[in-house]
Amino acid sequence: MKHSQLLYAVILSFIVGGFSILQAQVSSVIIRVNAPTVSQNQPLPVSIEYTPTANVQRVLFKYRSFGETEFKQQEMLVAGNSASVTLGAQYVVPPYIEYYIEVQMDGDKKETYPLENPEMNPLKATIKPIDPKNLEVRILSPEAGEMVSSEDLVIAVSLFYASDAVNRKATKLFLNGVDVTSSAIFSDDVFLYSPKNFPRTLTLGLQLLKIELYDTSGALYHTVESDFNLSTATAIAEQESRLRAGIEGQAEYRRENIGSVANTFTRGNVRFNGTYKSLNFGSSILLTNEEQSDRQPQNRLLLYADLDFLKVQYGDAYPKFPSYIVSGKRVRGVSANLALGFFNVDVSFGKTLRNIEGVAIRDTTFADSSGLNARPENSVLKSGLFTYTLFTPGIFTRDFIAIRPSFGSGENFQWGFTYMKAKDDLGSIAYGSSPQENLVAGTDFLIAFDDQKFRLEGQASLGLLNKNISKGSFTQADYDKMAGKDDPSLTPQQRQDRQKDADDLKKLGDLASKFITINENLFPLNPVGTGLPGLSYEGILSLNYLNNFIRAQYYQRGAAYTSFGNEFLQSDIKGIGISDRIRMLQNRVLLSVSYENRKDNTAQTKRATTTYANLNSSITVYPGNNLPSFTFGYGNGTRSSDAAKTDSLFVADDATNRISLQVGHDFTWGARHNLSLGMSLADKKDNTFNKQDQSNNSFFGSLTTIYSIPLQTTVSLNINNTKSQLLILSPVRLLTPQEFKLTSLSVNAQYRMMNEKLRLACTVAPTFGDLKRTLVQLASDYALTENHSIVFQYDYIQNPAPAVNDNIISLVYRFNY
Repeated sequence: MKHSQLLYAVILSFIVGGFSILQAQVSSVIIRVNAPTVSQNQPLPVSIEYTPTANVQRVLFKYRSFGETEFKQQEMLVAGNSASVTLGAQYVVPPYIEYYIEVQMDGDKKETYPLENPEMNPLKATIKPIDPKNLEVRILSPEAGEMVSSEDLVIAVSLFYASDAVNRKATKLFLNGVDVTSSAIFSDDVFLYSPKNFPRTLTLGLQLLKIELYDTSGALYHTVESDFNLSTATAIAEQESRLRAGIEGQAEYRRENIGSVANTFTRGNVRFNGTYKSLNFGSSILLTNEEQSDRQPQNRLLLYADLDFLKVQYGDAYPKFPSYIVSGKRVRGVSANLALGFFNVDVSFGKTLRNIEGVAIRDTTFADSSGLNARPENSVLKSGLFTYTLFTPGIFTRDFIAIRPSFGSGENFQWGFTYMKAKDDLGSIAYGSSPQENLVAGTDFLIAFDDQKFRLEGQASLGLLNKNISKGSFTQADYDKMAGKDDPSLTPQQRQDRQKDADDLKKLGDLASKFITINENLFPLNPVGTGLPGLSYEGILSLNYLNNFIRAQYYQRGAAYTSFGNEFLQSDIKGIGISDRIRMLQNRVLLSVSYENRKDNTAQTKRATTTYANLNSSITVYPGNNLPSFTFGYGNGTRSSDAAKTDSLFVADDATNRISLQVGHDFTWGARHNLSLGMSLADKKDNTFNKQDQSNNSFFGSLTTIYSIPLQTTVSLNINNTKSQLLILSPVRLLTPQEFKLTSLSVNAQYRMMNEKLRLACTVAPTFGDLKRTLVQLASDYALTENHSIVFQYDYIQNPAPAVNDNIISLVYRFNY
């Protein structure tokens, strides 16, 4: 492992401008993972940095919401030595998101973060729950942030979902701080207030709305606030008929000297958006000098336009279909969605892989047909009968199409049907082997009612994979051979019957070949045979009642199920999962618990079946009254198999216990402070003859202080201790204890000056223990004008002798209009 890679992996991950809890791990690739704390149903941005010398080709973000049994995945956008992704708001639910990172590098190398058993010991991003009391008040109009004409303004507030503890008639309505309750009309659980019917005059611009609910004892129960903008109908009409547009972007130059390797990165991105009446449109462009013909695309282009009922994207898009068929797949082409409510269509077509030509190694001539028949697979005829070119295979262009018609808006009901096909283009490269084709078809449904407090959803899909389509579909001669027509012992009548069988087979084959290539490489031959090898399905029930959010799931994915739209979906697995999030004590306590049980060997094709069980629980407390909030979690995961105890390949019997604690506190003591403390303890016991126990203990904390002067400081400390057993099998079986200790301290200061135009920052981060390094980072952010800024950053890493020191310099120019 290179000194510079290991250094980056352990010290930069502790540099924080605002504290994000990170679980310390040691990685030869990942430098830093940042997943900030966000609120429920808000998008979660996640970013990583990795060592420049790692030759990263692809980065995958694998995640699951609390209570889900399986990890989903999204491809992260790679730029320079960083990658980022934004998780959709629908997946962001308390108390946390579990996730890990998978990095794919040159030479088919892969590494995960965390390194060891990431599915059993993933990272966690804390999610703040929203107050469910907010859902008891529905502001029907105007919507938050909406621009409303003074002529049409009507404030409508529904209390239909208010608790029985609420005295609806005691509700108060405030507009711009003025109590207007007496001027409102209350009817059928709805408050109506129209300012134009009353003498009070409103000025144009921002308007503040507040609703106060009181319980039956007269005490304040809850407060909901919103805002909207007031204008005139004429001004709004003029604005809607006028083209509005904005543009922002940045250009970056980065020079890295890591060990003996120097790299220069230049990249730029521009985002444009515009609005004209009901049409929204825009584009996003990313260009980088890492774009090369021998790797998959690094540049990104996306053009989009959408109306209320139609959305169209051209370029690099991530279309949404049922997750078992397409999930997190980048498609370079056209993606569109037509949403009419009663009938909808989603479609995406383009390419998911770009062709990369193989490399010719040398020519070789075989002496005779016996040598020719034994030639390597990666060879192609060059001339004559016996001269072939040997090659290293490249990557075919992969064409992709998916279409999903559906019925119903999805608010209470939807039923959809999906067809997806991905096929390698044989003519896209000269030197390639084993081009493939994949066909998946499925259906999905949703039934929901009671404001989606009850949701029943499911999906099922069948997949076929042809592992080599280079020879095309079966010919008539192939069907004749399968039917045994040419057997010399057959009578004329028998040969005639066999010919009919061959013709019938060909008719079926010709029909099926309109959808997928039919030959001996098609798999599975019987997708609905024993164990349903080509079929995958799941059902999910969600109930949100009585301060409980219950979710139950059952799923099975066949041993041969494959979808090129979601290549990282685990096959050969079935299981059940159930979870509950319970709100208590006026939502000051959130108790969460989940359990899953799953097993493989669904088609009984392996000599042993492995069972996985996973229990997660946590309690989050928000005591209020300026007291600290905290989350305590406990998890237990087990893995066992019915293999013989001496079966070194399939034997499994281990248990992992996980304990975590996170404490957060905002307080004022001379200055404003944010204190974050936490610990994560994981202990794995291996009960097999391997005895490869492992433990990881992490303790971390951070204090951020905002002073009355324009100064902000952050001090963070991370202590990590990992113990494991290394199994050595030669010359004799031996267990060797391994231990790694690391302590990292980071001190960061930011100072703002020149009327907030200039921000200066400095970080000093030494590490102690088994790795001793020191990082010094200097940065400045200067606003040249209101629309232009420039950012400079310099990193200097002092390595112990004899390793050379490292340094990185970057310059970023940003603009917006």
